[in-house]
Amino acid sequence: MTQLTLRRRGLGRLALGLPAVAAGLAPSAGRTQARYPELWRMGAVLNLSGPTAAQGADFRAGLEFAAAQWNARGGLGGTRIEIIFEDSAAQPARAVTAAQKLIQVDRVNVLANVYSSPVLAVVPITDRARVLQISAGATSPRLVGISRYFMTSVANAALEAEVALAFAKQAFNARRVSIFYGNDDFGTGMRDAVRRLWPAAGGTIVEDEGVDPTRADLAAVSAKLAASRPDAIYMALSGASIGAAVKQLREARFTAPILSHQGFESRDLFSVAGSAAENSFWTSSSNPEGGPQEAAFVAAFRQAYNRDPAIFVRTHYDLGMSLFEAMARMRQQGQDWTAENIRAGLLGLGTFTGVLGPFSYREDGTALRELDIRTYRRGEAAVHLSAAEIQQRGIFDFGARRT
Repeated sequence: MTQLTLRRRGLGRLALGLPAVAAGLAPSAGRTQARYPELWRMGAVLNLSGPTAAQGADFRAGLEFAAAQWNARGGLGGTRIEIIFEDSAAQPARAVTAAQKLIQVDRVNVLANVYSSPVLAVVPITDRARVLQISAGATSPRLVGISRYFMTSVANAALEAEVALAFAKQAFNARRVSIFYGNDDFGTGMRDAVRRLWPAAGGTIVEDEGVDPTRADLAAVSAKLAASRPDAIYMALSGASIGAAVKQLREARFTAPILSHQGFESRDLFSVAGSAAENSFWTSSSNPEGGPQEAAFVAAFRQAYNRDPAIFVRTHYDLGMSLFEAMARMRQQGQDWTAENIRAGLLGLGTFTGVLGPFSYREDGTALRELDIRTYRRGEAAVHLSAAEIQQRGIFDFGARRT
């Protein structure tokens, strides 16, 4: 178990332009003032060891940095934020143990968690304890409406698949698609979504193959999928197997486009797959690069961590910033920080603008976000089509989703 340390590279001295509500919080006139602690703790169950530990380090950095930004400005109206981290190694059973410890021993009422299987395993626990489970990394379609005590700040993967498939249909005139998925809650949920979405769009599923997502040797499955000769393959894998799967598909002489979701953009893709990732396209939270908020965030993060913030740092930074903004507003209104109230506070934020652009929480636990199509270019991820271009070309209308 580890706790947030604000002295790390001077995190406590850095502050971006936080919303005005962060300063000088006071209860609204006529309201009964709730009692607020000097220190508020939340829990985080992350994959800090195992094959996906590099992503876990990014998840942690995003949450840490968000908390440090608020604490540098006096916390939540005088209440300092502390995050207690527990390691799940991305294993559901370990996530359950970690969640029980955080709830029963540390008495947290907000718990961050990642990946669909660990989140689904913890849902019964947070439901019983009335603890709000939040995530910026669990996107299985099976999570939609799963619990009143679950909220995510990233787009559900079913929406990501819908956008990616619409892109493939227009950009490549794709008609025949095969599915390469992991035999876990995320992968099978995505398989089911693609099986539903693609035929409804007039396409044909020619093959689907599931694998153990922890395996590195996927040559036999890759060869079978390549032999099905689809116009594109949708890859519903997460974690350490992504790079190996892409590399082995190309070694099996599959040269057509590979489609995927935001989790595709892992360090493993670049270090293992390398140039084999060319002609791959995946959906990702729209990133308004170049804006003043983005520039300030990147500069401050580099100063604190001596590296650039990866996509998963950004997703968890936005998660933390939106949570703390909701709680700050609640304190201004004199509301208790119960899990139920915090959920309502997140819904009440409306459109929240983070470093990955605007998003909003929805009643079914998912988030509405605009998505870019990204690709592999010269050794790194690059935007292929922005959300605005996707709309302009008639591929997908994100605006319709706001109604």
